[in-house]
Amino acid sequence: MNNRAKRFAGSAYAYRNTIGWWLVLTFVVGTVYMTIGGSDVPFYLSVALNGSAFLMIGMDKWNAVHRRWRVPEKMLYIMAMCFGSLGILAGMYVFRHKVSKLSFQFVLAAILFVQVGLLAWYAGVL
Repeated sequence: MNNRAKRFAGSAYAYRNTIGWWLVLTFVVGTVYMTIGGSDVPFYLSVALNGSAFLMIGMDKWNAVHRRWRVPEKMLYIMAMCFGSLGILAGMYVFRHKVSKLSFQFVLAAILFVQVGLLAWYAGVL
């Protein structure tokens, strides 16, 4: 491993790059399913987004336990706004992470409430 790789191996730069790759992977998977077509596209896109959000909460918990660089809350909020809020909610209770932080729960609940309203409006219920 060269000096530059050693310097960036445990740094914030390397970790933020990993988060970026998770988001790129989610976008690519969603785009591939959209180009394939079919009625299951929203389902597969939802599974990809919520699965990556769930894994992101798991990575954050693991890094918190091992005292490494954490996932910024802003990134978790962005992932929730991209319809990954159910994955984040599931990850919170599976990994017992951020369950005592009321401000995070309030923002996540507000995002989820808006998303349910948007889906109900799109489906014609509202």
